[in-house]
Amino acid sequence: KSFASKFLFGTDIDKRDLISCGAAAGVSAAFGAPIGGMLFALEEVSSFWRPGLNWRAFFAAAVSNFTVLAMLACVQNGNCGTLKKTGLIEFVGHTGTEIGVFDMVNLFCFVVLGICGGLIGAAFNHINVALTKFRNR
Repeated sequence: KSFASKFLFGTDIDKRDLISCGAAAGVSAAFGAPIGGMLFALEEVSSFWRPGLNWRAFFAAAVSNFTVLAMLACVQNGNCGTLKKTGLIEFVGHTGTEIGVFDMVNLFCFVVLGICGGLIGAAFNHINVALTKFRNR
């Protein structure tokens, strides 16, 4: 056996962890969101998530994000050291200063939507529990 298969990827757990970290790093590099990359790996990629994998996936995502930002600055501007871009994929029409700026009307609408979503979710859970109890009789 080779060195990599013997020491780095010896078990299936190690292989699954490596795939999860790679997925987190890829999403982070594409969208400039290390936490989003880690959460994507947690929800979509992993069939089993160990608590120790949180920091490994986040570290892989953060390192890949930083590497992409540093490389983009050097390649596109020739100005190494400035990290002005957000990732490989940028959404048209939004600059860094516009994101996260909302009126009070918008914030009020977000609160109303959150309350409605919470009430609908609570009603769904209540109905689901009642139906389960009814079926088990």
